[in-house]
Amino acid sequence: MRALPPLNSIKAFDAAARHLSFTKAGDELCVTHGAISRQIQVLEQWLGTALFLRLPRGLQLTADGMRFHTEVNAMLNSLASVADQIRRPQTTRIIRVQSLPTFTMRWLIPRLPDFQRRYPDVEIRLSIAADAMPPRVNDFEVFLTGGPESHHGFRSGRFLDEQRIAVAAPELLLRSSIQQPSDLKQHVLLHTSSLPALWSNWFSAVGSQTIECRSELTFEHLYLSIQAAVNAVGVAIGPTALVADDINEGRLQYVMPQYALPARSYFWYCPERTKGDAAVEAFCAWLVDVGNTGPVVAS
Repeated sequence: MRALPPLNSIKAFDAAARHLSFTKAGDELCVTHGAISRQIQVLEQWLGTALFLRLPRGLQLTADGMRFHTEVNAMLNSLASVADQIRRPQTTRIIRVQSLPTFTMRWLIPRLPDFQRRYPDVEIRLSIAADAMPPRVNDFEVFLTGGPESHHGFRSGRFLDEQRIAVAAPELLLRSSIQQPSDLKQHVLLHTSSLPALWSNWFSAVGSQTIECRSELTFEHLYLSIQAAVNAVGVAIGPTALVADDINEGRLQYVMPQYALPARSYFWYCPERTKGDAAVEAFCAWLVDVGNTGPVVAS
């Protein structure tokens, strides 16, 4: 027998993680706030770890909660897709898209509803890729990553540009403003282990030596360091494309945006076998359209 977590709790957790609210999760599932809370407690006890931080202003996923929700969401989407195919004849064109974790969570997923509205007969089957280009090319129709790169048997196109700029939560900057690099002495610097040179490159760009800051924290994934910045833990280097929604909605502010670091553009890569596929072409054209509406940051 598989050691599966309580499945009712999984549904409650998925809804609560998407809404960051037990009340809204209860409304979606037609149960009370308390019922959702109890299901989350059951799941946390089963896993032996906290999935949410209960804050005065609402819920926040822990690092384990973010990791678990990424897998749970993908599992439930896959299960729903298979069930739907069995229940009725398949009329929807499925495109399998693979993308890197932070880009998927912070840019692609929030924009997918727009694609679904435009192309209701095309279903995006989304999965996370751990590598810059996965070896099993038959597992996807579209792969999204940095570029430009040349891969034999693939065609590609650029759809999104970005820069890397220091970012912090408004409440953090109200407590201690940052007008010049030396002001960072009063702050916590947030690092990402997969991009260890970001801050040293930033200090080089501003013509300053690395500063002895109040403290430093290092996270395994970029999305964790960005989330820590949103929660006023410290100051991070944020790719403009991946923090655009947080900037627009006031959760983050740029810090000294005149010191922007260059970054690679995002490209779509499609196996040659997809050439002429109307659904794939529509998805790639949509990426370009949405990517061109992104924020422009003055350097």
